[in-house]
Amino acid sequence: CSNLKGPRALVLGNGRTSLSRTLLNYAVRQGHAPMWVDLDLMNGSLVFPGVLAATVLDNSVISPSEEIKTTMDILTFFYSLSGPSASGDPKALYGSASENSRYLKIILERLGSNVCERMDGDSRVNISGLIASGFPWLSSTNAICTDFLNTVISAFKFNILIVVGNEKLFSEMDKKFLDSDVKVVKIRSSSGLVAKDPSFRKALLNQRISRYFNGGGMVSLPLETSPFLSFPVIVPFKDLHIRRIGEVAPQAPTSALPIGSTSRKQEEFRITRIELLHSASIAMGANGMLTSSTAKE
Repeated sequence: CSNLKGPRALVLGNGRTSLSRTLLNYAVRQGHAPMWVDLDLMNGSLVFPGVLAATVLDNSVISPSEEIKTTMDILTFFYSLSGPSASGDPKALYGSASENSRYLKIILERLGSNVCERMDGDSRVNISGLIASGFPWLSSTNAICTDFLNTVISAFKFNILIVVGNEKLFSEMDKKFLDSDVKVVKIRSSSGLVAKDPSFRKALLNQRISRYFNGGGMVSLPLETSPFLSFPVIVPFKDLHIRRIGEVAPQAPTSALPIGSTSRKQEEFRITRIELLHSASIAMGANGMLTSSTAKE
């Protein structure tokens, strides 16, 4: 990105979503059109959990407690909506960095490139700036999280890093970006901040998935009283094609590899068709439970 005029802030720590909404509200009320980037895969404020998304807030006003309502287009990149862990913790469902780290980096860079291009082409948005709520695990200081943080800051050209409440994280980030153009700011956590327990977080995520398919607050509709109506559609099994992206393709036998080659990996991000074993498929419901069904032609 070039000709940065507005602030580009990445918010980390507990309370990052509420602070992001507050800052966006201030900007919108003052007549600006800020870019909102939702990098919190577990939260899914703009679309639903497991999705990286970005949109421009023009005349929309959001609150810390209510879902966003915007008539602007939302750019989305789907990452993962994986199955639950044995503990049932929703944090394990969405946004695991280790699940497919290379693919996550690619869509982060792609989203960042598109956001920068959008802002460079619109002086009002560029002046208004960008606010992003980060991944929950970006608040850690291990090597994997630090690597992803570098990717995020580089992709979106952030110049402000806001740390909410986490003294250790602030100290680490302040030391890390001491000689860079990134300004690290610490904000105290609100005295009323309460951590969401797993059951509440799980219910919230399920609600957001339901709203995506049924309407009711995620996106402003021409007729607010006319939400979407979900209904089943029967599709012949012969017309069903399941594909995967960003995973290691099936291993080829050693004899099929080029002479001198020891790698069995094919293209990691090629879209490949999956053949179902015994015509069985497994689908995850919005309630976080895994259900299996056998499909027949």
